[in-house]
Amino acid sequence: MRLPAIMKFSEDLTDPGLADTARAQYFADHPEAPLLAFVVNELSGWLQDRTRLGTQAESDKYVMSAATNIVNCIAVAGSRDPD
Repeated sequence: MRLPAIMKFSEDLTDPGLADTARAQYFADHPEAPLLAFVVNELSGWLQDRTRLGTQAESDKYVMSAATNIVNCIAVAGSRDPD
């Protein structure tokens, strides 16, 4: 759950510039940055559609969390040396 933690951390910062920098650093340093960017972009579009249609729900956060967790699992698996 690294992405939700960094987003929570960055939202708690009072300086908007510092918050943007923290998020940008997380994305730039992520081992699967292109995949993470794609997933975040898709989630953003999905949330915008749900909001536009008035179908957003509390459970949406679980979909977002699961999607970002899969990206982080891929990143960790890809960084391990095969035995």
